[in-house]
Amino acid sequence: MTRVTLLIMHILSLIFLCLGLALDILKFNITAKFFLDINLFNEKRSVLGTLHTLWETGNYFPFLLISLFGVMVPLVKSGFIFYFLLNKNVPSKWYKSVSTISKWAMAYVLR
Repeated sequence: MTRVTLLIMHILSLIFLCLGLALDILKFNITAKFFLDINLFNEKRSVLGTLHTLWETGNYFPFLLISLFGVMVPLVKSGFIFYFLLNKNVPSKWYKSVSTISKWAMAYVLR
């Protein structure tokens, strides 16, 4: 594959990452059906909305974990990949860094 193709694919993956962070991933809808449909609870959650709620309620440790593994690690990894795609002579130790970061990115997926 050419560098341009890889760059386009990487930009698309960043768009999907941003959509995944911003769009709703959970929807809770609790209704009771007696004589009428009564909506008891209706809430939608996105990753960024959950992070905001965690920060506002003072749950700093889960906020830190989710923001680190769900937002920061993928963005740092993306920065490295952009660097690799835009430069021709990249030291091999940088490739090992991305490999290490990739393992930590999977920690969020496997939680």
